[in-house]
Amino acid sequence: MWSMYSVYVTKKQVQNLPLYLIITLEGIIMEFQRWLLTNKVEINHFTKDTDSIAYLMFEDTFSKARQEFGDSIFDDDFEPKNNHFIIKCATLKGFTDVDRKEILSFCDKILGFKPSSDYLVDFFSIEKEIEFSYPQDFGFKEMIIQFNKTFQINIVLSDYQSFNTLVQR
Repeated sequence: MWSMYSVYVTKKQVQNLPLYLIITLEGIIMEFQRWLLTNKVEINHFTKDTDSIAYLMFEDTFSKARQEFGDSIFDDDFEPKNNHFIIKCATLKGFTDVDRKEILSFCDKILGFKPSSDYLVDFFSIEKEIEFSYPQDFGFKEMIIQFNKTFQINIVLSDYQSFNTLVQR
């Protein structure tokens, strides 16, 4: 775990999107960009140097975790909290144990302020990077198709121009 955690917005732009740095006392560990934010799903892209290393998806279920979730992690005394988040991390070649710890710490920082939530980070490997034609509407459609396939979810957007806003619809 990090002894110090800070996220800074830099002036550097990648494909016209702001690039965020994860910085520790040891220096820059990895960078991330939020690629998608809806009322239910957030997807971030993580890089180290210029190499893609992971894609992280948060899905808010807006419901309590099912008993099967708790039974797979805890003993018989699982009491679901008020909300359950599904978190999946698709990793690429070059993803290390240190990267895994940093992603877990990142998730804790994002959800640690939530007073009553359950979550578990599911890590899995993928062979290829998620690529799309940016910033064209067709490229955003390509991206959503790849997200749905990679994370086995069903994101539906009605307005691809909403990529110009903080929350996509």
